Amino acid sequence: MTDGSEAGDPPPAAALRDAIDREASAEVESLVRRLRDGSDDAWKDRLRVLQSAADTEPSTVAPALPLFDAFLTDGDRPVRLRAVKTVVAVAESRPTAVEPLVEVLTERLYDDFYFVRARAAEALGLLARADPSAVDATTARARFLDCLGDEKPAARGKAAKAFAHLAAGDPDACRSAVGNFAARLDDESPVVRFWLATAVATVALDHPQTVEPIGDDVADLLADGNPFVRGRALECLGALRRDGWRPDGAVDFEPHLTDGNSFVQARACWALAGDDGRVEAHRPRLEELARADDDAVRRAATTALDGHAHGASGAGVQLVEDFRDPAYSFDADVEHPEPRENACPNCGTTYPPAGPPVCPTCDTPGR
Repeated sequence: MTDGSEAGDPPPAAALRDAIDREASAEVESLVRRLRDGSDDAWKDRLRVLQSAADTEPSTVAPALPLFDAFLTDGDRPVRLRAVKTVVAVAESRPTAVEPLVEVLTERLYDDFYFVRARAAEALGLLARADPSAVDATTARARFLDCLGDEKPAARGKAAKAFAHLAAGDPDACRSAVGNFAARLDDESPVVRFWLATAVATVALDHPQTVEPIGDDVADLLADGNPFVRGRALECLGALRRDGWRPDGAVDFEPHLTDGNSFVQARACWALAGDDGRVEAHRPRLEELARADDDAVRRAATTALDGHAHGASGAGVQLVEDFRDPAYSFDADVEHPEPRENACPNCGTTYPPAGPPVCPTCDTPGR
């Protein structure tokens, strides 16, 4: 054996690193097969190598993903976690590579470790966005709804994100779940609120009448403390207003046009576009924003003033339409709006000031 090991032994970590460095995907797949078929004592250490590689060289690891079924169902929690994080890392750029693992990932939505549940939902959501036919929408909705009720915010956040992906791939697939979202829009986690608002807004663009029954719940999000949530709510309300819906109470757009966050300001302009009466009422402020330094705000304000209700996204404003594009990504502040010192970057567990070197919850090394 060129790596100095016996045929039945797990491949040395150095052999995996070398194959990955050479981008020899077929060799990586062969080594992962040996790893899967060998002793599980070496799995955690070797999966650390694969997880790191998936972040930087996902195309090299992707062909080996069908072999991850054994790792995802292993009795050792750190093994399952490293495996599912590797799957997600690959899925972010090559989501269809996850398709052979749909069944086992669906089972992992009920894993006894919440972070495995969360990442499994995320992987399935990424696949559903890229290829809606690859995921059974009925099963996915039911499992994601269960995860939305999880006691752990990280699991709820990933389930909400999975719904946003599912809606981006096929808005019809989320229509029957919209009514369930209303009770979750006030979740304590801003990440949950943001991704659910994204899912609702995405459905509203194609099926506003489906979302109108919870329109007042969405309007309540305009007072949310997180600017990204407020922005998504404005997108949704803009889509509903264009369909003729009006909230039970008056919606004052002035605070959002003067909001210090450009994400909110641009979407407030977009929500006004096409409503000549409201545009005229806010014309002085819109004219100011049409000269703003921020490109998205400037374009959105100009769009509103020009009266092109459906031109905002084409004019360069990133709205929910853009979320359907697999190349669209969000600022890290959306995922982690309230970063904390001494906190694990993966699961959020707070460390004591002096340690430990690995997260006691999810086994992530370093800080």
